[in-house]
Amino acid sequence: MFKSMIITSIFIFQLSTTAVADSNIDAGQSHALFSQAMAHLLGIKGQEKSSKIAFKKFETLAQQGWKTAQHMLGNMYYKGEGTAQNKVKAYLWYSLAAKQDFSIAQDKVIYLRQHLAQKKIEEAEDLIAKWN
Repeated sequence: MFKSMIITSIFIFQLSTTAVADSNIDAGQSHALFSQAMAHLLGIKGQEKSSKIAFKKFETLAQQGWKTAQHMLGNMYYKGEGTAQNKVKAYLWYSLAAKQDFSIAQDKVIYLRQHLAQKKIEEAEDLIAKWN
């Protein structure tokens, strides 16, 4: 399921037209930041390939409520790409994107519910409750 992260990333990048809810960053800036994050993640458009830089840019957008960035942050936590691997935080970010009807994230929440220990799911649910 997670083996196709790069293909999914490119697909999401191309379809990324999501509005930023209650954001300090306007929509144009958000799309530019997302584009920069993808370019760093993939090492394209003349950008240094750096998952750490990509992570920081996705994190900025994810904290603003952008579901596509929340999904990408979930991917990065799941894989430990640009950050330490943390499946609880992956579950958190996938769940936040899933609550905004992001279907790919919904599938990943289902997958993690089947593969994480109940204690880890409860830990993630506590983080989600604090987020809301």
